Amino acid sequence: MIRDFIVTILGQAEGRVSLWRREGYGRDAPYDRQKWYDYPAQLDDIVADVEDNLSKDVCITTATYSQDDRRPHLTLQAGCVWLDADTCAPENFRLPPSYIVESSNGRWQAYWVLDQPVRAAEASRVSRLIAYGHREQGADLSSWPSNKIMRVPGTSNTNWGFPFRVKGEAFDHTYTLAELEAAYADVDTTASANPENKIIDVPEYQRADFYEAQAKLPADFPLELLTKEPEIGPDGNRSEMRWRLVSELVEAGLTDPEVLAVAWQAPASSKWREDPRGDKMLRWEIAKERQKFNEGGGWTLPPAEDEPKVKPFKRKGHEPIPILSNADRARAKKLWERTWIGEYEVWLKKSIKIYNAPYHRAAAWSALSALLGDVAYIRGGKRRIPLNIWAWSIGPAATGKSEARDAMQLVVHKGYVEGLHNPDIGDDASSVGLFDKLHKMDEQATLFNSDDADGLIEEMAGKGSWKTGQMEKWTYLFDGRVPPSIRAGANDGEWCDCVFNMYMSGTGEGVFGVLTRRMFAKGFLTRMVWFIGETMEIPHELRGFRPSTVDTTDVAKILAWKTLFGEIRQHWGFRGMGMGRDYIEASAEDDDFFQKMTSQIEFGPLSEEPNWDIILPSIIRLNTTLYKMSALLAVSSGRDMITRDDMLVALYQGEELLGNLVYVANNVSDSEHSKVLDMLETFVAGYPTGAGSPDIYRAMASRGITKRDVDIYIAELEAQRRVKYTRMAAGLWTAKIVD
Repeated sequence: MIRDFIVTILGQAEGRVSLWRREGYGRDAPYDRQKWYDYPAQLDDIVADVEDNLSKDVCITTATYSQDDRRPHLTLQAGCVWLDADTCAPENFRLPPSYIVESSNGRWQAYWVLDQPVRAAEASRVSRLIAYGHREQGADLSSWPSNKIMRVPGTSNTNWGFPFRVKGEAFDHTYTLAELEAAYADVDTTASANPENKIIDVPEYQRADFYEAQAKLPADFPLELLTKEPEIGPDGNRSEMRWRLVSELVEAGLTDPEVLAVAWQAPASSKWREDPRGDKMLRWEIAKERQKFNEGGGWTLPPAEDEPKVKPFKRKGHEPIPILSNADRARAKKLWERTWIGEYEVWLKKSIKIYNAPYHRAAAWSALSALLGDVAYIRGGKRRIPLNIWAWSIGPAATGKSEARDAMQLVVHKGYVEGLHNPDIGDDASSVGLFDKLHKMDEQATLFNSDDADGLIEEMAGKGSWKTGQMEKWTYLFDGRVPPSIRAGANDGEWCDCVFNMYMSGTGEGVFGVLTRRMFAKGFLTRMVWFIGETMEIPHELRGFRPSTVDTTDVAKILAWKTLFGEIRQHWGFRGMGMGRDYIEASAEDDDFFQKMTSQIEFGPLSEEPNWDIILPSIIRLNTTLYKMSALLAVSSGRDMITRDDMLVALYQGEELLGNLVYVANNVSDSEHSKVLDMLETFVAGYPTGAGSPDIYRAMASRGITKRDVDIYIAELEAQRRVKYTRMAAGLWTAKIVD
């Protein structure tokens, strides 16, 4: 396939050809290795080079060059016309391609083989016609320059978080350049990609030629920065997009006139095109970014006015709480789509009717930690910290919680690797049942799941139930240790290791009715990460039960994940060399970044929250969980090291989790407050002539409520006109129910 592909696209062209290869992994790893060959004399060497690197991202030049330098004016000949079709499906083209490459799921590259070699510049001109002719269908407008590089079939594409085997298919079509040009003769390539924004004329000496400047962009330049419309308004992202665009262009190696030429036409620069001063302010922005780049200090945050503002307290909803800068958040959103969590979401949306995103994020993290959480540890001082997650979904009935749990269980049941136990151990919370299972699955990831979480917690917190006292024991499980099994009141056996994951769900009314501030103080609830479902209006046609014989679930996707997870396990098994799990770590610089970002949560404005005393311990645990999430993202992507990008995605998820934590803490506190008021009112109602303060103090003290709190509660009940409060001598008082 590789030889046929190269001969097909280069044909009878002669000159120097280059292979470009990534040594790193992922979209943001540069093509940091290039090697030049004589074509066709060294065809065998080119093929051998590709075959030695099938697991890597490998691209080839689509034209030949006069010397070992990939600049447009040095191109010689082309044997075809090419197009990075991106999301434009092959059937959309006016003439069928001679060779189609599927570069990733739903993305293509296309070639039209010519009857004889032509000048690369002529092939580029026709390639541009085809690109502009199909731009409304998703064709990449930056793919036509003569120095374009394209993927080689048989190699890997790691752009989207998982290696995708690039596929190719040849067809028996040959064209003259004139035939291709005639098919797209009506296409206007002079129109702006953003025609509604009028381009203000700027003297030519102030900016380079747009097309020549654009031709210098690297193959993986984020095209959305050039074409996507920014959000306008008080909360818009225009300045952030422009800042990112300018910094990306400078980093890509363009000169200031070239940066100006490209940035000027982007939708994000519409503000400057409307400004009577023209491009003066844009040139000023370029100068600032050039200075930062030359100083080598890395890119700074966007301008101060774009910095996230912490919203006032107390929060009424569960909106995310900012952790990242606007620029880092934008990057994290983009990276999210390429992670396994993002792939899980895309897969699920195709087959599920009621899609409530927060529930499925909780389910995705639970599935990932159940399937891969036991391949590695992270360090916590002298402790080995397992990659387990305790997730809890909360939301009204009939909003998709069951659908999320069912999909998660399907992935776990079909995705675990042969030779291991099924990680899903059900919801048996008894000491004997649960601990026996964990002892039998020593050091293996397990998933405890319950969709009646409030009932379970009520029994664990109550008195007289066989589950009473389980909360204290489960804190050991979170830290990776299983106490000996307990039978007949005696310890039996030894401690063992575990990777105990927990997936819980329930309604807000039920959950907040049983949770207490004391559960936070004792540490059990501090280990949870909370996912709050979105309020949804379920369409009438989706309500009720409708049996169906059609299963739209893409099980093949799960089996592909199973194969991938097996390869990852094998890799980490070799790393451990029979000595157990290995550690996954990040660079010291990235660890410092993570510590800086999470410490600002602990010492930030959340300390003004009225329930800070129960929120702070949870934040400390949340920081550890976010690092676990970073590690899981790295492991699931086939990497041995946690990267800054993994951390950005985890911190982006952390913004949602932090907002949810505050929401849960406030609701638990409010619910408990209401329960205490009801309890106090009930006690007073038992004394028709009035309850004296000594009796009330004594009764409430047995429930852990101080005299000072009793005084506050009685005053609140009086304000609500539920009791009447009467002062007596010597600081005593009585209270009675209002008739």
